[in-house]
Amino acid sequence: MQTLNPGTVQPINYDSEVQRQLNFQFLTAMKAFFTLMTTEGNLDAVDELSSILIDSRAFELAAEAMQTDPDVALLIQERYNPPVHDLEQLWQYPPDSLGYLYAARLKQSGFERIDPEIIINSDTTYIRPLARIV
Repeated sequence: MQTLNPGTVQPINYDSEVQRQLNFQFLTAMKAFFTLMTTEGNLDAVDELSSILIDSRAFELAAEAMQTDPDVALLIQERYNPPVHDLEQLWQYPPDSLGYLYAARLKQSGFERIDPEIIINSDTTYIRPLARIV
């Protein structure tokens, strides 16, 4: 197994604006992470953390990797839009079904669906809102 010689590793030289953005993303992610670890029920931290992760180079690489699967690539190319869950219909399912339990939990928590306008102008902007759903 080859080992890494620390003397040969050179730091990446980013311009000051890129470095400032990376520092800001890192600090925002750490703040959100520690908020999640120390408080209960604070969903703002989840949104903040997911925004940082989705707006990262790692997400771009993941989006590219997703497209190596021909079935997934076809869904992305066609801009498949999954149907919205009809909670009233799910509420009619048998009480021991996943659909009923899902609807009951959302109703119990006071869930209200929000459908923001999303501008899709690339494969990555198409995948982003789907990644938030999962």
